[in-house]
Amino acid sequence: MKSITTIYLITISGLCFSQTDTAILFHSKYEKSYGLYFQYNGITKPYLEFGIGKSTDFFNGHHPFTTGSFISSEAKIDFRRTVLGPKIGVWASGGVAPISMGLNLIYYGDIANFKNGGLRFRPEFGIGIFNFRASAGVNIPIFNYKPTKEFVSLFTVGVMYYVPIIIKKE
Repeated sequence: MKSITTIYLITISGLCFSQTDTAILFHSKYEKSYGLYFQYNGITKPYLEFGIGKSTDFFNGHHPFTTGSFISSEAKIDFRRTVLGPKIGVWASGGVAPISMGLNLIYYGDIANFKNGGLRFRPEFGIGIFNFRASAGVNIPIFNYKPTKEFVSLFTVGVMYYVPIIIKKE
C-alpha cells in the first residue's frame, strides 16, 4: 500500500504545474489610427454609409481589443427618394470573444424636406475584430417618428469595414 501511495503522489505531482509568466511571452501592443468608414445597413430599407473616424487597437496578452468613434452619413439606396442620415457613433469590439457593441445617433431626413427629419438612437450588438464589424441594431425614435417611419426601418443589420490611413504606433 505504501508503494502505491508513493507512485500515486509522484505521478500526480509530475502532472501538476503552475502557469508560467505570460508577460515574457506576450507583449502589449497599442496602435491609434485615423481613417475611413464604409458600412452597409439594412434588410428591407438599405443604406450605404461613408465617414471618417478614429480607431484604437491594442492587445493585452493575446486578446485583441478595438475601440472606435466616427462621424459619417448614411444614404438611402433608392432612386425615387434621396434620404440622408448624418451620424455620430462609438463602438468597441474584441476581448476574449469577438463581440462588438456600438451606440449611434442618427438624424434621418428627406433631401427635399430635411428639417422635417427624425432623430434616432441606435444601440448595436454583433461580432467584430480589428477593422471588421457585423452587427444588428434597433432604431429607437427620439423625436419626429411619423414622417420618417416610411423610409427608416426599426430593425437593421450592418456590415462595417474601417480603412486606416494614418497609423500611430505607441
